[in-house]
Amino acid sequence: MKMVRQFGESIITLVVSIILFLFNAVRYIVALPARLVIYIKEFLADTDSVLKESLIALSICAVGDLCAGIILGNMEFFLQTYPGLMVIIPGAIGMRGNIFGSFGSRLSTHLHIGTISPEFKRSDLLDENIIASIILTIVLSVLLGAIAKVICIILNFPSISLFDFLLIS
Repeated sequence: MKMVRQFGESIITLVVSIILFLFNAVRYIVALPARLVIYIKEFLADTDSVLKESLIALSICAVGDLCAGIILGNMEFFLQTYPGLMVIIPGAIGMRGNIFGSFGSRLSTHLHIGTISPEFKRSDLLDENIIASIILTIVLSVLLGAIAKVICIILNFPSISLFDFLLIS
């Protein structure tokens, strides 16, 4: 009889524990959206200016990408006539991204360590970085145009002249 009573108490304890566990789980799940909203509000309050500035910059980039896509879409005849252009376009896009990505990294590093100030005024360090980016763009564009022409010759693609490749790149 004592064993039956202990078994019954154990079953009751187990059922009560399961009910409490389920109650806490449901309470946690129900409170989750409210906590999520609070976390999102706190995040937005802390990063409001960064999000606004990033949204503006990314919107400008998206519009530029759409315009480039529209222009390339309208140049379908040229791309079919001169497949060599398909050699240079991805390289030119990637090259510009790499050059100005490193330019942005250098500027943000100088801003972070305090060697330039976040004001719209010229400084020697800023001028040097701008000139370095322009020189890199010119030198790598010439190199890219020449490499694209060589690749077109090697692969026997119909292509435009070296001067045109240099102009496009």
